[in-house]
Amino acid sequence: MKPAYAQAALEVDSQVPNAAIAAVDATKTSVLNKKFEIRGFPTIKYFEDGKFKSDYEGGRSKDDLVKFMKNPNPSKPDPRDEWKDLPGNKHVYLLDDSNFDEFINTKKRVLVMFYAPWCGHCKNMKPAYSLAANDVTSFIPGSYLAAVDATQNNQISKRFELKGFPTLKFFENGQFKFDYQGGRNKDDFINFLRNPVQQKTEL
Repeated sequence: MKPAYAQAALEVDSQVPNAAIAAVDATKTSVLNKKFEIRGFPTIKYFEDGKFKSDYEGGRSKDDLVKFMKNPNPSKPDPRDEWKDLPGNKHVYLLDDSNFDEFINTKKRVLVMFYAPWCGHCKNMKPAYSLAANDVTSFIPGSYLAAVDATQNNQISKRFELKGFPTLKFFENGQFKFDYQGGRNKDDFINFLRNPVQQKTEL
């Protein structure tokens, strides 16, 4: 990411007044790491008028970074736009900070995909996840597939300490049970919800 970050810094210096892109070697700043709860790398945080405003969860290209610095407070995107062209999308329940707990607490079994819009692995997984949601709704009563844009829902992201995407978590009767570590195709998701047993990870 460093080359794109450096190129973006040059463009921001010349195109965006009163703005700058900076970097910190986190291996030498334990005080800052603790203050800002740094858990993984790279972590990008946005500051305005001397105060921390938000984590940056956008794309990692030069153009993405420059675009953000030109308009760091855009309107919140509608997550439905990312799913609308996928078969079965109406059966993927899109959750956010405001409705997550209510949904989880009122459903018997829920597999939740936490994703980032810029994540390539997430994009590759969405079609299979969406198709699986259609079959799960039709053939496995009481089970649901849901999704959360983790870049737009900081409360949920912090609660579950998300470190990478996609992350899939299984909930049953309102309680988090375990992380899903199975396959990523349609049948894998369907078979899991027919018999939701925690997969063993090899040591």
